[in-house]
Amino acid sequence: MAAPRSFVMLETRQLAEHQPKLGEFGYAGDDHVVPFEVGPLDVRGRTVQLGPMLDAILGRHDYPEPVARLLAEACVLTVLLGTSLKFEGKFILQTRTDGPVDMLV
Repeated sequence: MAAPRSFVMLETRQLAEHQPKLGEFGYAGDDHVVPFEVGPLDVRGRTVQLGPMLDAILGRHDYPEPVARLLAEACVLTVLLGTSLKFEGKFILQTRTDGPVDMLV
């Protein structure tokens, strides 16, 4: 029996006069925040995928891998919490610990 074949279909769209924003699913490259709801289970949440934005942040520095991972997780948390706020403004995440990274902003 032959193994099932899979394929990927890509679509390219030209958008006129549109400034992509994080949270507009399908327009901001690989940076997406997608809210979801599972009605029968009364579950709501958000999923996030950061690509070019996170690459730009981490690419400016030569962090050791554990520090880069920690910063990436902080970026994801900031995006998830910041996009759920119901007001216009800024959201800044700041942490302090007694661990190897004592402060992260």
